[in-house]
Amino acid sequence: KEHVGLGCPSGRVIRVPCHFCSGTGDVTEQRMEAYRRGEILAKHRLALDLSLREAARVLKVSPATLSDLEHGRDESIVARLDGYIERLNQAPKWEAQ
Repeated sequence: KEHVGLGCPSGRVIRVPCHFCSGTGDVTEQRMEAYRRGEILAKHRLALDLSLREAARVLKVSPATLSDLEHGRDESIVARLDGYIERLNQAPKWEAQ
């Protein structure tokens, strides 16, 4: 439910709510589906031997956005997954570099 770590710059311990469940311990079905689909996208990207930056360039999103999608932090992945996989499949390797 919470992550514990050192806060900057004072070095004091702080508690930060979990980004996945917002500290409640409950995860919605929509959030779980976003996580599952993000995992599919990440595995597909790796199978194509594309780095996060290369795939982001092909998909025309920032690397941070792609990371959020792959980790289920952006629920819009549910609607966009098929299109993203198709675009990665069609992109020649040189386009990604």
